[in-house]
Amino acid sequence: AALIGRGYVRGLSTRDIEGVFAEGFGASVSRSTASRATQALQAEFAPWRTRDLSEVRVVYLFLDGQFHAARAASEEKEGILAAYALCEDGTMVLLHLGLGPREGTDAWVAFLHDLTARGLLTPLLVVLDGNPGLRKAVRQVFSGVRVQRCQVHKLRNILAKLPKLAASQLKPLLRQVFLAPSYAKGRER
Repeated sequence: AALIGRGYVRGLSTRDIEGVFAEGFGASVSRSTASRATQALQAEFAPWRTRDLSEVRVVYLFLDGQFHAARAASEEKEGILAAYALCEDGTMVLLHLGLGPREGTDAWVAFLHDLTARGLLTPLLVVLDGNPGLRKAVRQVFSGVRVQRCQVHKLRNILAKLPKLAASQLKPLLRQVFLAPSYAKGRER
C-alpha cells in the first residue's frame, strides 16, 4: 500500500501502478487494490488541507506557484500553488497546497481566501515571486501587509539577463548583497 501511494503521488495512474507491479515484481495488483490505496492517501490529505490555521502564528508567509506534469508520461502541466510560513517560534510550516490552472489573480485570491477562512491571520510580511497576479491578490486579501520579492526569484531573474560566464562570476557577489548585515551595507556592496 505504501509503494502504491508513493507511485500515485509521483503521478502514476492506477493502471500504471498495475503495470509497474507486474513488470517489476512479477506480481499482480488489481486496479481496485491500487484505487483503495490511493483513496486512503486522499483520505489522509483531505483533513490536512482543511485543518484549522488559527493557532499558527505566522510571521512570514511565502507564496509560490509551480507547474509540473500532471501524470507520468504526459507533457500536460498543472499548476500547484503553495503557501508555507515561518512562525513566531522559528518553525517552518507548510500551510496549504492547491491546484491552479494558472497563476492569475483569481486563482491566488481563491487560494488565499481558503487560508483566511480556515483562520490564518495576516502575516507581518508576504514573500513572493514577481508574478503580478499574485501581488494583486495579496493586496486584495491582506491589505496593508508588507510584501517582499523572493531573493531566489530575484537572483534568477538577474542572472538570466547576463551572459553565462558573467552570471557564474557575479552570482556569489550578488549573494553577498542579499546577506549584508544592513541595508546600507547591501547598497554599498
